[in-house]
Amino acid sequence: MAEQLPADRPAWKTWVEAACDFAEGRFGEAIDGFNLILVDPDVGRQAATLDVVRSARLVALGQDGRWLELLDAAAEGYRRAAEQNDRYSAHRDAMMALVAAHRLGLQPDTDTWRERVLAVEELQYQVDAHVAVRLLGLPSRFQLPALRADVAAKMDTFPGLSVLLEAIEHHQSGRNDAALAALSRARREGLGETRFAPVLSALERTRHVGHAEEPLLLWFAPWSDWVAHWVLPVDAPTVPLNNAGLEH
Repeated sequence: MAEQLPADRPAWKTWVEAACDFAEGRFGEAIDGFNLILVDPDVGRQAATLDVVRSARLVALGQDGRWLELLDAAAEGYRRAAEQNDRYSAHRDAMMALVAAHRLGLQPDTDTWRERVLAVEELQYQVDAHVAVRLLGLPSRFQLPALRADVAAKMDTFPGLSVLLEAIEHHQSGRNDAALAALSRARREGLGETRFAPVLSALERTRHVGHAEEPLLLWFAPWSDWVAHWVLPVDAPTVPLNNAGLEH
């Protein structure tokens, strides 16, 4: 595929090669490729392209377990996005910095980034932020009943999302049967067909049921997909949901 791209656009070829490296688990090579693109002078003049590559690099750093590098890169990106009033990129970078600080055990940094992650006004970002901090076992400033009501009323394109919020609380409290029932209901209602599917799948794996569904290399919310992928167990033996003794 890379050989078919225009010869005068070497960054395109590098992008395809780096994306393939990422998909095949060669995260170090993928990061090297993304780094090459970020110093390409043509890419530097295209802000949207630059942000896509930065997103991919952040995710690759996390996939490779390079948490300190991820923290530094995300913190720098957050400062840049805040200066430019780019709320989307600031949300993404704060989320990446939070999970990196948490994985490194840096409590003051974790507290700072948690506050920044939660300091969002748009409902979709509030949901994403709440999911991420609760998956990390951290407190959220959003009240669950009010958040679930807002989701049910204003995010009807994500059926089952309000049930997922309930399932996360059951999971964090060790209420396994209730978590299983809520996860099963969320999937029945259609959440597995939305972009929150990887969060649902990651939680199902912790209950030893579910689907081997992983997040894709995408650059739009919810970034909590990757938080779920990085902090929840992924090696639990699973069985299909219809054989798990759950209510259908």
